[in-house]
Parts: sequence; structure tokens; C-alpha cells
Amino acid sequence: MHDNKETIRIMLRMLSIYIFVFGFICLTPLSAYTQTREIVGYVERARIYPGNLSLRAKMDTGAKTSSLNAPNISFFNRGNKQWVTFDVINKKGKKIQIEKEILRSADIKQNGILSFASQKRPVIMLGICLGSVYKEVEVNLVDRSHFNYQLLIGRNFLIDSFLVDPSLTFTHKAKCAGVINN
Repeated sequence: MHDNKETIRIMLRMLSIYIFVFGFICLTPLSAYTQTREIVGYVERARIYPGNLSLRAKMDTGAKTSSLNAPNISFFNRGNKQWVTFDVINKKGKKIQIEKEILRSADIKQNGILSFASQKRPVIMLGICLGSVYKEVEVNLVDRSHFNYQLLIGRNFLIDSFLVDPSLTFTHKAKCAGVINN
């Protein structure tokens, strides 16, 4: 009888050590992961460069690349490369014109009735500031004037820097120090 109690006591002690070690291993990476990333809401204020223009931006974790409203796109050649010029107007009516080299064209799948349809969009490199994070990422251009948000921020910007909390909005001001507006 005494041996059984001792065996049970040893097993419980080993189980408690196992639970402690397992819990420590499981919880430590999660806390380390969240400490290296800013938590943002599903809608935030962001700035685009060149132009230093503030826009309302929706976080889109389902989109690989970011997307910008550009209703007045004009294509032209500069040297032997294709370029694009377009206007961006924020909700306050501030307007900027941007000229950028086209990196490539992207086939973007459209959601809706014809889910198999895709749209060709020019892709440029654009600077985006969200919170205190500035990155230059690929952005596709499309007429988004009928949508609420002129800028969709995709995974190419969010990765390694942000976690999106869909219950939050406007948690950060775009304030990237030292960004050159070119």
C-alpha cells in the first residue's frame, strides 16, 4: 500500500513538471511573437509616398499585394520602360499626382458573380507608412472610387510587422520619421 502511494506521488510530481515545461514552451513563443509585431485594427490611417498623403486604409489579410485607388491612370513610355501617372485624392479633397515605373502587370481575381474572371492591373513600387513602420512594397492600381477605402494593405506590407485585430479601428497614427518624400 505504501509503495502505491509513493508511486502515485512520483507520477503526480512528474506530471506537474511536464505540464509546467509544456506550458512554458507553448506560451513563450506566442508572447515573443506578439511582442515583435504591432497590433492594428482592420481600418487605420496610412500615408503614401511620394506625396505624404494620408488615406484611410483597410487591412486585407486575404490579399497578397496592396491595392490603391487610381481612377485616372495614364500610361506612357520613358526611355524603353513603361510608366504610369495617376491622381490620388483623399477624403479631405487633397490631391496629388504620382508618376511611377510599372514593374509588372498582375492578374487579380475578382470576387462576385463571375469568380473566375480576372483583371489586369499595373503594379508599381510605393512607400507606405502605417504606425511607425515604413516599407516600400508592390501596389496594384485600380479604380476603387466606389469603395469606402482607397487603400487596401495586403500581406506584402503586413507580414513580419503587424497583427490585425478586426475589433479595432484607427489605433495608430502614421508617423514614420525620416521618410524622404520622393
